[in-house]
Amino acid sequence: MITRKFILQITMLMIFLLPGYASAQDDDFRFEFNRQPEDKPRYEQRRLQHEDIFAKLRRSEERYSYDTGNIGIGSASVKPLLPGTEAPSFSLTGLTGNVINVKPGELQKPLVITFYRGGWCPYCNLHLAELRKAEETLLAQGFDVWFISPDKPESLYESLEDPDIGYSLYSDSTLDTARAFGVAYQVEQDALDRFFNGGLSLQNASGQDHTYLPAPGTFIIGTDGLIHFQYVNPNFKTRLDPNVLLAAAASYINFGDKPALASQ
Repeated sequence: MITRKFILQITMLMIFLLPGYASAQDDDFRFEFNRQPEDKPRYEQRRLQHEDIFAKLRRSEERYSYDTGNIGIGSASVKPLLPGTEAPSFSLTGLTGNVINVKPGELQKPLVITFYRGGWCPYCNLHLAELRKAEETLLAQGFDVWFISPDKPESLYESLEDPDIGYSLYSDSTLDTARAFGVAYQVEQDALDRFFNGGLSLQNASGQDHTYLPAPGTFIIGTDGLIHFQYVNPNFKTRLDPNVLLAAAASYINFGDKPALASQ
């Protein structure tokens, strides 16, 4: 028969023993929480592979600059520069082989640049034809309008379906400029094999030995050297609507040279 005295003794014993038991449980929990991954080499390998993600934004004395030097595999890997960031200096080659060096901070006119994959791309041909609807207005507003592809200089116009488009076409056959703006990528091997003869057709188009392409994209660079608008889509079938570009251009004309509200 369980007596009141026996129950009291059991209760007193639990009071003395429970703190130690709880402490042991806490120690076990802390051990589980702090335990390193079982496969430490694989963990370290993943960390080293991905640590550059955290190094993309580098702090300088005055501003953040985006590191776009590395080219990833596939169009989804592109990391285009964002509006508000400083546009990089870049070089392009014209039809006659003339080289144009651009320093965005010294622009006399705002500049619209559009990266496209090449005259061989039917979607690019359609897009260039669509952008005719915007070009006349942009020129009248005081913009320079340039189109940039990896095509070698001598092929800039002959590869287009309509060579009389009147655009300012420039070659970025090395994709150095596309890389500087964060839109260059390495074409996947299966796509090279299926669509580009193992990459040979891309190399023939650019005159280079790489198999890079730019993700189609458009940037508006202001006379202050900053990017005021950007549209880049990894899906090469989806392109910027001319009306959206005109709206962005109008916004720059109206507000681009005015101080931001945060600084007023």
